[in-house]
Amino acid sequence: MRSSERIRTGLAGMALLSAVSVAGCGGQGDKSSDDAESDEPVKVTRCAVGKDLGSSMDIQATNEFADPTAYLIQLYWFDAQGRQAHGVKMTTDGIAPGKTITFTVHGVPGDTEGWTCDVKVLGTQ
Repeated sequence: MRSSERIRTGLAGMALLSAVSVAGCGGQGDKSSDDAESDEPVKVTRCAVGKDLGSSMDIQATNEFADPTAYLIQLYWFDAQGRQAHGVKMTTDGIAPGKTITFTVHGVPGDTEGWTCDVKVLGTQ
């Protein structure tokens, strides 16, 4: 009995570890076009950060549902040490079924050298 409990606990731990590794931070600089092929409904297609540039990111949101949909998303910027430096919660405009919208979101001005971008979909409306 104890052996089966250890196996279940181990499997749950591996599942949690896998989920955490999938939810990692975005990369520095422009994203490649391969990243734009993700099956996530909202993705970062460009992360612009740098010395005295401030921070911005281009976002694409795709509606794969049968009805017009808006996404509630949280945008993150992480500093060079990996700590969250800035975040914005926003809702996209309604997107027609099968359509994609692209927009740019600006973060903080100033020196953002070494920062990275990430996005999390909080829900749909």
